[in-house]
Amino acid sequence: MNTTRIAKVIMPFALLLIISMPSCYYDNTEETYPGGVPCDTSAVTWTLDIQPMVNGHCSGCHNGTQQFDISTYASVKAIVIDGRMMQAMSMMQGMPKKMPPGYSLPDCTLLKTQLWIDQGALEN
Repeated sequence: MNTTRIAKVIMPFALLLIISMPSCYYDNTEETYPGGVPCDTSAVTWTLDIQPMVNGHCSGCHNGTQQFDISTYASVKAIVIDGRMMQAMSMMQGMPKKMPPGYSLPDCTLLKTQLWIDQGALEN
């Protein structure tokens, strides 16, 4: 009698679990965005786009201990002005001065960086 009561309590929850399982799925980016992942370039800024990219992909090595320091806006602006930033980021994988070494940044990141540079590389 006690097991029957437990079964009556557990059965609705088990049924709900079984019904909800097919609703979980793996979101495949290529299938969700057949033309590629959307890249919002409507308002590229130093604070929201470029600085987080530099902090996440560059300043771990270029923090004053390597060839140059890019931990500040002024230091990044200096390598933007002389063209080294986009040159290093745009190189083909395997080139000696490719940055970051070992992998390429997403196309959207490169596009945003170039757009920010084309708009004057403002500290906004």
